[in-house]
Amino acid sequence: MTEYRLTGLSCAHCSEKLEREIRNLDHGSEAKIFYNTSKLILPDKVPLTAVEKILKTENVAIVNSDSSQSEDEHAHSHEHGNDKKLLIQLGISTVLFLAAFILGDKIPWGASFAIYFVAAGLSGYQTFFKGLKNLFRLKFTIDTLMTVALIGAFAIGDYKEGTVVAILFGLNEYLEGFGMRQARKSMSELLKSPLKLPIF
Repeated sequence: MTEYRLTGLSCAHCSEKLEREIRNLDHGSEAKIFYNTSKLILPDKVPLTAVEKILKTENVAIVNSDSSQSEDEHAHSHEHGNDKKLLIQLGISTVLFLAAFILGDKIPWGASFAIYFVAAGLSGYQTFFKGLKNLFRLKFTIDTLMTVALIGAFAIGDYKEGTVVAILFGLNEYLEGFGMRQARKSMSELLKSPLKLPIF
């Protein structure tokens, strides 16, 4: 068994999905992903290229220990970039939604629809693409359900509600990922600090 450090692991559900797919590989039945610490325990006979291909579907990667950067620096740079990008997307989506909502009937229906569609797309496109892939594979996850809900909302004309759902789900993804990254950072610092026992 070999332990690997992962970067880009942003949700517990994604971890479970990736773990199931890796366990379906030859000799991979004992593989384990620890979401809280971003660790992958992998049997030695499992082909690493196949594992990396599976991880890539969720934008997760194995940290290269031979990199010129340390593991902490490598992981931090990716996560910080993802945080900033998602926050910008959510900010733009919220501004677009508010603009379309305030303008209401003052702008043509087509323009209003386009603004809501772009706002929903900015905050939920990652979930949408994951959901479509799962739908074609007949895998029903939260991403699949969100995708079906968004398609249904826009199909019946409830694009305002669909946009709000997309923004809130994107915000939830950000908060969940941010909270877990902070927890990992605290755990890492705690493990690095020397243990001090009280002197009686």
